[in-house]
Amino acid sequence: MDQHNIPADWLARLATLWTAVDATPPAKFLEAMSTLMAELPEQHSRAPFELASANDSIGNEAAAAPLYQAALGKGLDSDLHRRATIQLASKLRDLGRPDEGLALLIAERQRSSDDLNDAVAIFEALTLADLGLERDALAGVLTRLAARLPRYRRSVTSHAASLPSAPFRDDVLVIFERDGTPPLPTPERADHVEHCGARIWYADVGKGPAVILLHGGLGHSGN
Repeated sequence: MDQHNIPADWLARLATLWTAVDATPPAKFLEAMSTLMAELPEQHSRAPFELASANDSIGNEAAAAPLYQAALGKGLDSDLHRRATIQLASKLRDLGRPDEGLALLIAERQRSSDDLNDAVAIFEALTLADLGLERDALAGVLTRLAARLPRYRRSVTSHAASLPSAPFRDDVLVIFERDGTPPLPTPERADHVEHCGARIWYADVGKGPAVILLHGGLGHSGN
């Protein structure tokens, strides 16, 4: 049985199982899905994809993510590849790894085009928002919607293009007010630390403690 040659009766049983998902206790649903997937060859990519989706549907995000990755690694048909990518990116958001999800979604947007383009754009926007890039998120969604407008298409596209160049906003100052200055290593060059979701840059100015550069040097801590 290859990736494209799955018996019709197996697909019918899979469809029946998914139809009953809401009425089936989670443990029994997962057990039934595992039994059905065991009928496929070990290297078949459909098995980890469906098991990932099953775990996803019952709230097992931590179990779903590596199964989606395994399915993608084994090779999926284009439509399932897109679904797996979207669903994995969503799980990575839940697991606090939105940067990984964003990279997957950008690659998927560039890889293919189909009726899930809007879904890719929406999840990309959600992930950008998680990363603090709300204006970029809005710009992407507006650009996609602009293509469908009977009027104002050029205007909306232009406004969307200007959104990512946001005015100065110093999130690090808020963190300092709340937590105080984070500890910094003794620098030999400019570098950064990750603290509370913010990237905080610092540099050695030749004496005293490290200087923190707040988004282009508008503030400092130390000497």
